[in-house]
Amino acid sequence: MEDRHTISDPRPLVLEKVGSDDDLPSWEVDIIRDDTVVVDTVVLNNENLPPRTNKKGKVVWRLPDSTDKLVRFSRVWYF
Repeated sequence: MEDRHTISDPRPLVLEKVGSDDDLPSWEVDIIRDDTVVVDTVVLNNENLPPRTNKKGKVVWRLPDSTDKLVRFSRVWYF
């Protein structure tokens, strides 16, 4: 089976919410088919991609707290 979908590099997403101190950064990525067609754009934030914990409850992965850092994944995602 051939993998035809990839994701783009994450781009910081600037949300304009005034007066909200607890806003954590968000990123958007494009799902790309055959290296040319953008199928969809997905927003990554703590709401739809929460921190991952191990069985002991320790956080083993989470999104960065600022847009100065890039989102890193330990595996390549294929759809």
